[in-house]
Amino acid sequence: MRGFIKPLLISSLLATGFLTAQTVSTLVADINLAFPEALSRTRDNILFSPSGRQGVIYRIEPDGQFTVFAQNQPFPQGGTVDDAGAFLVSLYNTGMVRRFDRDGSFINIAGGFQGPTGCVINPGGDTLYVANYAGNSVSKVPLAGGTVLPFVAGGGINGPDGLVFDEAGNLYIANFNDNLIHVADPRGNLRLFATLPSPNSGYLTRGGEQFYITGSRGHQIFRIFPQGDVSVLAGTGAPGFRDGRADSAQFSTPNGIAINAAADSLFIVDVGNRAIRIIELTPTAIDKPDDRSGLNFELLPNYPNPFNPETTLSFRLSRSGTVKLAVYDIAGRHIRTVIQDRLGAGLHRFRFSDPHLSSGVYFCQLSARGKVATQKMLVVR
Repeated sequence: MRGFIKPLLISSLLATGFLTAQTVSTLVADINLAFPEALSRTRDNILFSPSGRQGVIYRIEPDGQFTVFAQNQPFPQGGTVDDAGAFLVSLYNTGMVRRFDRDGSFINIAGGFQGPTGCVINPGGDTLYVANYAGNSVSKVPLAGGTVLPFVAGGGINGPDGLVFDEAGNLYIANFNDNLIHVADPRGNLRLFATLPSPNSGYLTRGGEQFYITGSRGHQIFRIFPQGDVSVLAGTGAPGFRDGRADSAQFSTPNGIAINAAADSLFIVDVGNRAIRIIELTPTAIDKPDDRSGLNFELLPNYPNPFNPETTLSFRLSRSGTVKLAVYDIAGRHIRTVIQDRLGAGLHRFRFSDPHLSSGVYFCQLSARGKVATQKMLVVR
């Protein structure tokens, strides 16, 4: 096969069952005691949401009933749930992590962290990883007890917040202070994974082979494909409070995020609206015709241009619809289909790389509902 495309090709998309957003609704509205921030889910779909500003941890039932689970906590931030269903929460002001049983009793399991925020347990279930927001690093500690050890530091980590593992044991780290997500392999080797089209990254979660992340200051929810390409999942980008279709829904500073056990619904902490929102996910209908009129798009110049061998292709959609993005040579021969999928409204970015292309002029073409836009690209070896 000549070159490669990020994300996966259409046959792979079908095989892995990628999901897209359909509707947004509200599970809990007007949580007026405090501002919930992060979000964690147990196996029986009970949610825990700490509020650092008020020192409160909420417990939210699947039907939306919520109670104050714990109070007077020193700025609780991120959290995770262990195999026994206990809730582990980071305490920013004291640099500690506490483990809460279901009855509300707790023990301190580790300390010495630097402004801890997100935390997550590795796939083996024996080690806790904690984001040190103030230390621009991630630490790890055995759940059975032991010494807190450094895992990764620097290398672009800037105010880490969200953490999530994949099944291979790679740790994905979202920076709150910028829009970058890095990935570290089990040995701590770090590389850039994705860049959000939003000023700040929030927390992130994973369902199947896709990642989902909140863009706090951009007021949107994004999905990230396995190779790091980003697509808008829900939200117009303007702050507000509106349920309904994902491409017209509005959020206000979304932050915490969790996915349910069936991996078909996302729960979002909508901080500005003091609410817990739900995004329903449905299988992507790649071959479904776009039955809505009024789809407009803008194909942006690729960057860098000229390039060798990789460049980023970007475009904006006015609303959700089925699009095709492909690359052709100067003679009109098809080089590769980059993406052919139903995408939501907003900005979309995809990386294209082909080390076998010779120097010369190529064209990137975006098409939808009979409309076509083209950009010229230049490969320089």
